[in-house]
Amino acid sequence: MMPRLSLLGLVRTVLVVVGALSVATVLPRLGVSARLLPDLVVIGVAASAVLRGPAHGALLGLAAGWVVDLVPPAGSPLGATALLYAVAGGRSLRSQPWHRLRSSSGSARSSWPSSATASSTCRQH
Repeated sequence: MMPRLSLLGLVRTVLVVVGALSVATVLPRLGVSARLLPDLVVIGVAASAVLRGPAHGALLGLAAGWVVDLVPPAGSPLGATALLYAVAGGRSLRSQPWHRLRSSSGSARSSWPSSATASSTCRQH
């Protein structure tokens, strides 16, 4: 049985390819400094992982990393970016799909540490 294609899957594929090509070709031609180039692909991978869960995020990260590795100019060994994006997709937002972040009352639980916890763990110089 052939897997069915969804419109959302097509949008994700286009996002990965357009993001990789724009970071490699369009943004440098517009004069954006190499230090300031946003990684548009990993933003899409993380968003997909938050919406669909860690397994989907890791698989999309792996595929997106291969696309980034193959788009010239390739500056890393083949598979290094794919591994990093797979880890980023699998670990986005503590590997919780968005629908699981909602409690039974319908309010969203915060997955970020409270300001008191964050301020107590910071070192004072």
